[in-house]
Order: sequence, then C-alpha cells, then structure tokens
Amino acid sequence: MTLEHTRAQATSQPVAAPTGTPCVTEQLLPICCVCGLIRDDIRKLSHRERWMTAQIYRKTYHVNPTTCLLTHTYCQKCFTSAQNAARTYTRKIEA
Repeated sequence: MTLEHTRAQATSQPVAAPTGTPCVTEQLLPICCVCGLIRDDIRKLSHRERWMTAQIYRKTYHVNPTTCLLTHTYCQKCFTSAQNAARTYTRKIEA
C-alpha cells in the first residue's frame, strides 16, 4: 500500500468516537497535556481538588477516561511551569 493510498484512505473516512463504555458527559474530557491529570467539571470542587488521576476518575465515575473524547489543557501547576519556562527562554533570546 502506498503512502498516498494510505493518506487518501485515512482522510476519506470519518473519525468515529471511541467504542466501549460511554463517557459520563457528552462533552470533551479536559486532560493536562503535561502530567495527564483530568479536570473534574462535574462536581464543583476547589481549584486544587478539581484535578485527579485517571485511576481516581475511573473509581469516582466508574468510567474509563480512555473511552471519552479528550481535549488537552494545562493544570495550574503545569501551566505555571510552562509560563516560567517561556519567560526564561524569552529572556535568553533577548539577552
């Protein structure tokens, strides 16, 4: 199979939702793209308690997060680290 054929086949087929147990919500499940913590938008918790591991999410909602549609974001800790890294990089370039 050629690369062009594979590419044409991949782009002509619609993307299907993951199979298996449906997600708790029909919305996208926000997951930190750095550390992999999942933001709990279902319960109204304090900012720090909103982020949980996939294992805790699975135990809390009896749903495997890998069966949900995911969207990537940053948890507060990783966002702060990314901001600091960007500032450091920018300072090095400007110097």
